[in-house]
Amino acid sequence: MRYLAGIWRLAIAALCFIGTSPAWHAVSLWAFLMYQIGFIAGIVMLWSGCASILRGVQPPALLRGFVLTYAFSLAAVHFFVTPAAEFGVPAQQVIPLSAQVLALIVVGMLAVDFFAFEPHRAFKPVYPLVWLVYLPLYAAFAIARAYWFPHSGPTANAYPYDYLIITQFTWGGAGVACLKIVAIYLAVGVVLCLFDRALPAKSAAE
Repeated sequence: MRYLAGIWRLAIAALCFIGTSPAWHAVSLWAFLMYQIGFIAGIVMLWSGCASILRGVQPPALLRGFVLTYAFSLAAVHFFVTPAAEFGVPAQQVIPLSAQVLALIVVGMLAVDFFAFEPHRAFKPVYPLVWLVYLPLYAAFAIARAYWFPHSGPTANAYPYDYLIITQFTWGGAGVACLKIVAIYLAVGVVLCLFDRALPAKSAAE
């Protein structure tokens, strides 16, 4: 089973790199959170896939949980809360799939990997709060980048998401949007931890 797990994880890594390939041609696309998380997920799954096949050291639980939390949360936010500006980027030519379809495939494959191949009972209760740290760091980066480089893309005003535009900032609108997003990321992290505690410690890939 470890070979199957390894191949599965390498396939996820390949799809992540394919999905982020437009950003290698247009650097401004890295301002989108989806491209950042997609690339990080690709690195983690490449590491995990090679470790499964070669019996190496797997990525730490904190990093694996971070990738899962952000992948699932991004899907929830973009499909149910606010449209994803990233999905307007033309699909690459290697696999003729839209960004939405490719994102759904990766999220689905990550879910299968979590339930079928990952070891469990490794997430600590504090992890969901630790995973949230990336959100304010990303917001600060996106706002500072757009403020100092207003013509750098990937959008007309350089802000990757409308709720980050400080020139249109209102405490009510921005506060509600940010609370919704933080609540989703925190809820997904907590649910992941609950599943992690409920599932068997030993994975099928071991």
